[in-house]
Amino acid sequence: VVETLEKLLGELSQWDSYRQLAREVGRLRREQEETRRLTEQLRLETLTLDPQAISSAQRAEQRRLTERQGELSRSYDRLQSRMADMQTRMEDQEPLAAATLRDALEAARTMSLGSKLRDASDQLRANRLGQATARQSEIVDGLQQLQDLLANRRENTLDRVIDQLQDAAAELSEMEKRQDDVRKGL
Repeated sequence: VVETLEKLLGELSQWDSYRQLAREVGRLRREQEETRRLTEQLRLETLTLDPQAISSAQRAEQRRLTERQGELSRSYDRLQSRMADMQTRMEDQEPLAAATLRDALEAARTMSLGSKLRDASDQLRANRLGQATARQSEIVDGLQQLQDLLANRRENTLDRVIDQLQDAAAELSEMEKRQDDVRKGL
């Protein structure tokens, strides 16, 4: 029983890592939303202007947004790498957790989030703000899906772990009753 409880406690500690991943994805999503909002604002300001008529402040803002989008792309690549490393480390000891990460990584690859992040940066650099904004909206949606996948899987698996803990507690209670019966018999 103690061994089972220790094993379940170890499984629960893995969810701290999931929370960190889900928080990181959420942070990236919020930063991407803000970058999209600022890009849209700049797009509206410069929409009717001739490219030569764009002010130096607007050009500086465009460069800043390009840099910010590039940093989001690099942050996402680091996150995806951490997810892959964690999935590999957990494969033998925590197959359900590893499967969750594998599913999340597959979903991220299917949605091509990394290439969309780089493409949005390229669009900003080329002063195609409308296309950049559209791409950024796709990224926000994809990051939300990724965050939901991590959060929902974690909740489903946590329910399973809670059930196992309750079963182990019931088993421990039964063993205590038997031990009391044995003591009374002596």
